[in-house]
Amino acid sequence: MDDSFWAIFGATFVLLWGLIIVLARYLQARAQLRLREMIHREMILAMEKSVPLPEITSLAELAGPTEALWPRIKRLLPAFSLGVGFVLAGLGVGLAAAFYFAADSGLNKVWTLGLIPLFVGAGFLLYHRMAGRTTA
Repeated sequence: MDDSFWAIFGATFVLLWGLIIVLARYLQARAQLRLREMIHREMILAMEKSVPLPEITSLAELAGPTEALWPRIKRLLPAFSLGVGFVLAGLGVGLAAAFYFAADSGLNKVWTLGLIPLFVGAGFLLYHRMAGRTTA
């Protein structure tokens, strides 16, 4: 098989998984919106009939585990971004050096692939620096 088949196959694979993830997130957001609308309707009907309002915890607890865990995630995110930033930056420097100094001339041509994780790691470190300033 030629190289164009694998390029098309890879692009199709990534596109399909991206569509699946977007569809799942859309369905999750729609279910969350329905829940909030139901709670709102129930409260309006209770107020119209002068019935005591039902006790509702927070919408974050009703919406699901992701929103209930958000305060903890928000607290851990700066430390996570620092660690991931250093790991990715080190990985990028190591890959670039390994490809650049490799004995194979084919690997010497692709040394710039190491720049991808290096810059992603630099982005995480920049985020950590900016998040540290906003919380201080």
